[in-house]
Amino acid sequence: MGSVADLLGERAYLDANIVIYFMEGGSPFSAVIDALAMESAAKRVACRTSLLTLTEVLAGMAQDEDPGPVQRVVDFFEDGGFFETLETTPKAFFLAGIARGRMRIKTPDALHLATALDHDYRYFLTNDRRLRSPWPERLAVVQIGDLSRA
Repeated sequence: MGSVADLLGERAYLDANIVIYFMEGGSPFSAVIDALAMESAAKRVACRTSLLTLTEVLAGMAQDEDPGPVQRVVDFFEDGGFFETLETTPKAFFLAGIARGRMRIKTPDALHLATALDHDYRYFLTNDRRLRSPWPERLAVVQIGDLSRA
């Protein structure tokens, strides 16, 4: 996996940090994330995340008393942004418990990985170097910093 072009025709789950970078802008990964957003909007890559991401994005935005950033996040999620959200099913909660135990990771991270796996996503995009796939034959964890925009 070397570039966004390698994801064409694929389904990619976005970890919360990718959505946060997109919402805040100005990250070192902006060019890659913008390219990914363009390909997703053109329906060449199916990008998805879970509603858990909304919680994680809002936590950062709500620290400021200005309601503008919070409303911008809510609007972005309601409009669908460049991705859609997936349901976190009971099966995903079961898988998350296994992933959390095997990998000794936090519950939100385990839920993201499990939701991607439960919905048969092949790629999990993140910037969290601690994450790896508990089931590497079914879900590849791809670091956003390892992708180029081309």
